[in-house]
Amino acid sequence: MSAAVNVPRIGVIALAAFIAVFSARYIRTIVSIGTFYFYKPKPVLENPKYTVKDASIIIPTTFKKPGELLECVERISNEAPGAIYIVTADQNVSIVQQMLQETNLGDVRVLGVEHLNKRAQLLKALREVETSIVVFADDDVFWPADYLPRLLAIFEDDKVGAGGTRQRVRRDKADMWNFLGIAYLERRVWNNISTNAIDGSISTLSGRTAAYRTKILQTPKFFTHFNGDTWRGKPLNSDDDKCLTRWVYSNGWNICIQSDPESVLETTVEGDSKYLDQCMRWARAHWRGNFTVMEQESYWCSVKFFWGLYIIYFGQFQTPAIL
Repeated sequence: MSAAVNVPRIGVIALAAFIAVFSARYIRTIVSIGTFYFYKPKPVLENPKYTVKDASIIIPTTFKKPGELLECVERISNEAPGAIYIVTADQNVSIVQQMLQETNLGDVRVLGVEHLNKRAQLLKALREVETSIVVFADDDVFWPADYLPRLLAIFEDDKVGAGGTRQRVRRDKADMWNFLGIAYLERRVWNNISTNAIDGSISTLSGRTAAYRTKILQTPKFFTHFNGDTWRGKPLNSDDDKCLTRWVYSNGWNICIQSDPESVLETTVEGDSKYLDQCMRWARAHWRGNFTVMEQESYWCSVKFFWGLYIIYFGQFQTPAIL
């Protein structure tokens, strides 16, 4: 008879710890893979609750890349929304207006702010919106044809207060920086769709393009909150998308991601070593945003968002964003 193998107690503990950590890390990967591939896009109905004329588009811009802005506006204009607003610095207003008139986009309203600040730019145009839906779009996003109807399909659910779509980095130049940008955004989109499909949670509704019910944002309380957002007592000019995400959830609304492969917008990232600086900004925003939610809100640890609690808030300590 063979002798029993005596496993040291410390070995059993170490093995159990390894299995626990491994499971906590990779169960989410397995579940996310299945969820991503079985999640169905929101259909565009024949008689939708909201048409493109029910949406106003707000584009804040620094006007550093006029060519990108022009392509962005042309693609958005092709969707025939109810209104388009471009908000830039006061000194750029006449230049932008002239550029639009030369390209038959004279119906686009151009507004100015004294100092460039994305939050101030968004609020400047938000005061003018008269439609039921408002869409914030960065000046470096490029919508595909029939994008807006697919985005508005998320609002067939009366509980949905905001949402977005899939995104992809434009393959402008086949180099390392472009590849890193593509890999980053593909992974983020995959995580967001998977988590949102399970329990409706999302860390941040991307500010590249996001749609909101106007009534959620067009209130004095929101304007005060948006302007008064702080981090450790200091005013925040960045992280506007994280502030908007918190506002929607904390006011009892759901957020939905439209996963339709026909509604994938394109965007650009920095094409050289500046990409690392961009990654650092994203990493800082990631931690600031999540810790702000954990300190100030209660929805993140509710039963409703059980999967988001595991993936977003517990998971951030498993795979911390260094860059």
